Amino acid sequence: MADHFSAGIVLFNAKLFFEAHEEWEILWLKSEGKEKLFLQGLIQLAAAFHHFQSNNSKGAQSLLEEGEIKIKNFGESHHGLNLKALHATITAWKRFFQNTTQGAESPSFPQL
Repeated sequence: MADHFSAGIVLFNAKLFFEAHEEWEILWLKSEGKEKLFLQGLIQLAAAFHHFQSNNSKGAQSLLEEGEIKIKNFGESHHGLNLKALHATITAWKRFFQNTTQGAESPSFPQL
């Protein structure tokens, strides 16, 4: 099971968000409780950035917010992931989506 989690991180960091989503979904289907919620948050974040890459900003924004809600209760670190840095990146993306200026440059994608 740890292999799927680690593979998801590698894929996410390589900006292969759909593939990361698929790896984590394998774990999510077998998990329960808080761990299921955490994985769902990661899956939603991966899906958000996949939507952004596919020029679906509305879908990206919605999933970004849903994913953030699920992972924000896990503190600054969980499973060795720097959630504090992830939250900062999510905040930058939320500001980007709120900015209606045409041609605004998007923030960097997060690294886990």
